[in-house]
Amino acid sequence: MNETLNLDNDLFLKVCLENDEKAYQSLFRHYYAPLSLYALRFIPSREIAEDLVQEVFYKLWRDRRSIRISTSIRAYLITSVKHHCLNYIRHREVEMNYVSEHLSIMTEAGREEDILTARELQQLIDKAIMGLPEKLRTVFLMHRRQDMTYAQISTQMSISIKTVESYMGKSLKMIRSRLHEYAPFS
Repeated sequence: MNETLNLDNDLFLKVCLENDEKAYQSLFRHYYAPLSLYALRFIPSREIAEDLVQEVFYKLWRDRRSIRISTSIRAYLITSVKHHCLNYIRHREVEMNYVSEHLSIMTEAGREEDILTARELQQLIDKAIMGLPEKLRTVFLMHRRQDMTYAQISTQMSISIKTVESYMGKSLKMIRSRLHEYAPFS
């Protein structure tokens, strides 16, 4: 076990000091599956758990020059995956509270003339989506309608995961802005 840890730590040093992509790929192949299983302890969706592990490896590569590890690369990766999972859970709770709060406001408002039917709302949403710039619309539809992960979109469109995240954020902001006048709350 100690030999493996030393080998892995040596690989990580090669990643950091020499920008060694083969060493990075070796670390990825060695730890990806076990870390994905570990993430499933926190996240019930295999796809989301795998996405979170991929984000950890992406950040490992992106920040390789500034990362300082005081224990081992194995301990660092396990801790990073745990933190990513917990942050994801916290973020989902905030989203769910927001939706729940606004649904209760809509229910309280309850006047039929103020609430759009599901069909009318879907038409407005579709119109807002079609009004997005092409790249934003493509990323948005790939994620929301085709259920593709950010990593899959990144690969297919040859853009970074951060760009996908940025496009999704901009898309949602533009859609919200266009639908603002139709919301019975806000």
